[in-house]
Amino acid sequence: MKKVLYFLAGIIFTIAVAGGIIYYWFSTNVTVAGETSESSLISEETVEEALATKIIDRISIAQYDAITQATTTKTMVNFWASWCESCLKEIPTLKEYAASRNINLIFVNFDKVTIAQNKVVLDKMKKLNIDKTYQLMGDDKLIDPFNHRMLGSFLKDRNIKMDTLGLPINLIYENGVNTHFFGPTQMENLLFQGLDNYVKEH
Repeated sequence: MKKVLYFLAGIIFTIAVAGGIIYYWFSTNVTVAGETSESSLISEETVEEALATKIIDRISIAQYDAITQATTTKTMVNFWASWCESCLKEIPTLKEYAASRNINLIFVNFDKVTIAQNKVVLDKMKKLNIDKTYQLMGDDKLIDPFNHRMLGSFLKDRNIKMDTLGLPINLIYENGVNTHFFGPTQMENLLFQGLDNYVKEH
């Protein structure tokens, strides 16, 4: 009986180790939504240069708070990811609107922190004419929208309530205070109804 238990324990241990290895490999090597032909042409050196020159600027939660608390004019913070079709669709409209109304627009990217995934990020940034994006770090790891606990905690600490966690997320700050929050569906509706009227009225 003991031999059977030891044998079963060995199998369970082996499966657990194998599962951990597979999870680690996927989390560090697999890109979300795959690489486009354009992003595959981006070299690792280009990604490293983007990190060094802060085109992709990895910041802590404390640094994020410092940036938003220092706002003196109306500022929109757009949380986006290269694999989020809704994000990519709304960014051109947000950029056009912000530029025409003198609203500061800040981008915070939620892709995985890997060289391979950042190739995709840089490709999307080029196509969308995004000069700079932040990547928000928490507990020495990227706050990934697939990590609901960490993202949920980040939003909860800022009194932001979402029925369903998802991107895009848009926050409006003024004089260091988060005055408005828009989840995916809310922002889509506002874009169709007229974001200009909403901002003027609030």
